[in-house]
Amino acid sequence: MKSPQPPTWPFDPQLLSAFRAVIDAGSVSAAARAIHLSQPAVTAQIRRLERQLKATLFLRRPRGMSPTAAARRLAAAEENARRGLCAAASELSAAAEPEGLLEIHASTTIAEYVLPAMIAGFAAQHPRVRVRLVSENTEEILERVRSGRAEIGLVEGLRRAAGVSLAPFAQDELVAVAAPSAMPRRSGLSALRDRPVLWRERGSGTRAVVERALRQAGADLDRQPRFELSSTEAIKLAAISGLGVAFLSRWSMRRELALGLLCPVPGKNLSIRRSFLWALPGAGLSGLSGLFFSYANRRRPTPAGIPDAAVS
Repeated sequence: MKSPQPPTWPFDPQLLSAFRAVIDAGSVSAAARAIHLSQPAVTAQIRRLERQLKATLFLRRPRGMSPTAAARRLAAAEENARRGLCAAASELSAAAEPEGLLEIHASTTIAEYVLPAMIAGFAAQHPRVRVRLVSENTEEILERVRSGRAEIGLVEGLRRAAGVSLAPFAQDELVAVAAPSAMPRRSGLSALRDRPVLWRERGSGTRAVVERALRQAGADLDRQPRFELSSTEAIKLAAISGLGVAFLSRWSMRRELALGLLCPVPGKNLSIRRSFLWALPGAGLSGLSGLFFSYANRRRPTPAGIPDAAVS
């Protein structure tokens, strides 16, 4: 008994990408830019398709490419086929739509200012998935992932973590800010002697990053902090009230900077770059956690003031 033969095409279907781009753009140069190929490559693909079909698809004119009747017929057939394939893909996706509970553990800044919009986009694509976002400090998240009580976490500013795999997610910048009425008289590290620093609690990823950067810059941090607050919002409101200098993420104060409620303290060493990182189990991800991990990495967010190239 003969083995069934695979279906044959009268032409290479991969050439349809260049064909559709020229149809839509009206010229080879615009089509080349749209599909990220060189103009000679697009021209070569069109000519190859014409040879395989034994038909002229475009008339070359000074201002672009004019499709022939054969090209219009092929374009209509390609459009119908694409719609049919998309409809079939949607039906298959709906039949295999994931469902269940996705639990994400994230440090405060990420949970409050980065993830909500991302979760909204994810939920729109996967309406059967329920999402629980848990806000904790970095040390708590690492311990949960390490012990297997959390499948996926997002933390701030670490370089390494025992028993946990770290992977880059997004970039952040911590900026020293104060209310205009409470702006320090001096700049740079000297400003921190003019006004008290508003610190997060110990165990906070933000506090660890700021302390490490300031010590490396030569700041004296041996004195007991006068003010310690356990949330970003509390620190932000305290800074707006004139209580002292706060190191806040650009994610958390876009509105306050725009309105002039807070202003950056001028000087060197008062702007600190840090990374937001995935905290993952060593065995890797699967299921809903893996699905969200892939979705989020395709849409890495960037706050105002930090270029996309900073995300590594």
